[in-house]
Amino acid sequence: MKIGWFMYGPKRVPGSRIQGWNMHDYLLSKGIDSNIIFAQEGYNTNFNFSKKQINNFLKKFYDMIIVHKIETGKNFYYFINQAHKKGMKVIFIGLDSFNVKFASICDGILVVSKYLQNIILKKYRKKTYFIFDGYEHDGKNHKKHSNKKKIKLVFITTNLHKKFPYIDELPKNVNLTVISHPKKRLKMFAKHGISYSEVFPETKFKFNYVEWNLKTVEDEILKCDVAVIPVPGFNKEEYVKKKSSNRLILFMSLGLPTIASPIAEYKPLIKQGKNGFLAKNSEEWIKYIEYLRDNPSKRKITGNHARKDIVPKYSKEAQGELYLKIFKKILKQK
Repeated sequence: MKIGWFMYGPKRVPGSRIQGWNMHDYLLSKGIDSNIIFAQEGYNTNFNFSKKQINNFLKKFYDMIIVHKIETGKNFYYFINQAHKKGMKVIFIGLDSFNVKFASICDGILVVSKYLQNIILKKYRKKTYFIFDGYEHDGKNHKKHSNKKKIKLVFITTNLHKKFPYIDELPKNVNLTVISHPKKRLKMFAKHGISYSEVFPETKFKFNYVEWNLKTVEDEILKCDVAVIPVPGFNKEEYVKKKSSNRLILFMSLGLPTIASPIAEYKPLIKQGKNGFLAKNSEEWIKYIEYLRDNPSKRKITGNHARKDIVPKYSKEAQGELYLKIFKKILKQK
């Protein structure tokens, strides 16, 4: 099996790394002839190639070409047509947003949420496959819980709102660490009117702000006791319905009890009160935070249950096995 990849971003871009580069590396580890045809230097979802460039790309034969999160590109249809003429299958990986028309003309469509699966026309859903984002650590590292009735919450976010969602004041003996964009990027966002120059500028309580860094993020998470994933508009915003479960999987795999908004992809993973908590409103958020603060043994038990449920099923290797199974199935189809 010879596979070629079009990556929409470099390894530093989480979606590109988790769904693309990590899977490329996994395939190589299994002896699969996996190749990077083209990788964007920065985040770019435009298939911006001339017909001449496309012809050059397709001079080499691949059993399967994987295109990752392509949303625009005037020659995309030409690319598909030429690949099919040469007997090559084309697989489309979609993230939280993607071009449904582009995806529909491919031989297989991989999506990270059931909602994305359902926006594909019914006649194309047979070639749509549900995937997950595997955690990236080795599965051995996990939280060592204390017996203190004092906790630190951790929240990882790329969505920048005026205020921290659902929580106006932190309860007593509760601190918060927020991991988000580097400050330089925040300044750039503000300069271009995309967002604010700081995280949660109208939040009244103090919190510890940490810049996202792939090398240190797990250590920063493990300094904390409880993970939180509050999602504003969880019951109505379309972008929320498209979200994958990757952050929840990461927290649970590290043995942190997690409180999260009840979005679609979280509900099957969280067993309420056993391996985590789903909170619908401000009252429930405070209730579960205080419960985990006041019950150190429950923090440990909940975290252990979360880890046992997630670690065997949602590793990077399990994700790779799923991809390979899907690829082989698609290759058998006429």
